[in-house]
Amino acid sequence: MDGSGPAQHTLRHHCSIDLAAKVISDDNRLRNVLAHEFCHLATFVIDGVRDRPHGREFRAWGARVAAAFGDSGVVVTTKHGFDIEYRFVWECVNCGLEFKRHSKSVDTERCRCGACKGRLVQTKPVPRAAPLNGFQCFMKDNFARVRKENPGAAHGAVMEILGKMYREDKKSDSSEKVELIPSKDEGFEREKGDAFDALAKELEIITLED
Repeated sequence: MDGSGPAQHTLRHHCSIDLAAKVISDDNRLRNVLAHEFCHLATFVIDGVRDRPHGREFRAWGARVAAAFGDSGVVVTTKHGFDIEYRFVWECVNCGLEFKRHSKSVDTERCRCGACKGRLVQTKPVPRAAPLNGFQCFMKDNFARVRKENPGAAHGAVMEILGKMYREDKKSDSSEKVELIPSKDEGFEREKGDAFDALAKELEIITLED
């Protein structure tokens, strides 16, 4: 510096834009969010405005950006109006209130609807149905009939009747099962009810032959 004039200073700004991946779900949203944020930078860096984030200066930059990139679908608004896409959604079976999360963080065994305490079921993505076990198949086939045959009965009472029916049905199936044994002479399987008679007959033949 030779002292002939005032010192010259260069002012530099270092800025960055952070984008939320949960909001930026397609190219159109990316372009519009970047345009919005660059208008904020221009308002702050070029115009030096810090107290009116969406004031006259911001709207002026927005109009210029929209005029330049309007063919690409860029529109600069004072507020983002994007619907956030959530990976997981649960719905209350009573009032229909939805609970949206980016991770599978809702335990339907422990969590209930905050509005009515109703049970929550996952609606997005729809859970893959597990194969029905024996009791579930029995319930599916008989629940409506048993409830109709017992009008006014509480749900627990109907379940108790179904449980008793299922146990009796299983017991009946077990008693009807027979053990099949090979027949030495006839070449086919004989049921357990005839097993002792067949064995006695074969022993009798062996005794006579001796």
